[in-house]
Amino acid sequence: MEKDCKTIYRLCREFAGKTQEQAAEFLPCSLSSLQKYEAPSGTPVPDDIVKAMAQLYRTPMLALWHLKETNPLGEFLPDVAEPKTAGDMGFSVYQAREGANRALAKVHDLLEDGEITPDEHEDAKKLSKTLKAVSGQCLCASTYLDAVCAI
Repeated sequence: MEKDCKTIYRLCREFAGKTQEQAAEFLPCSLSSLQKYEAPSGTPVPDDIVKAMAQLYRTPMLALWHLKETNPLGEFLPDVAEPKTAGDMGFSVYQAREGANRALAKVHDLLEDGEITPDEHEDAKKLSKTLKAVSGQCLCASTYLDAVCAI
């Protein structure tokens, strides 16, 4: 890994405008532990520390990113980018609505006969991928609203 590679924990702290010393004052860990957690191949970060980081840094997506990176079940979670503006959130909602409407209509058609036959598996896989993307867009919007309401 590159020497200047930054972890998601460090990036979130830096975007929050906090030094390691400032963050360690409010997190339930020592400064040396925080430094180890932020190292590119560092110590695994306990869930309670990640929760505290997400709250302190006002980055609720950190919890999802943490799970995607560290938990074997993370591969089943949607890919999500945290919206930075109301426009980002609005666009995510628009995309989610349009994608969901199209995908759900196709799912309805696919299941009209009560089963998914082997020749329909490719279509079903594509629909599953679309619905996962829609869920990620909804999660983007929800995260933005949570962050705004926490202010």
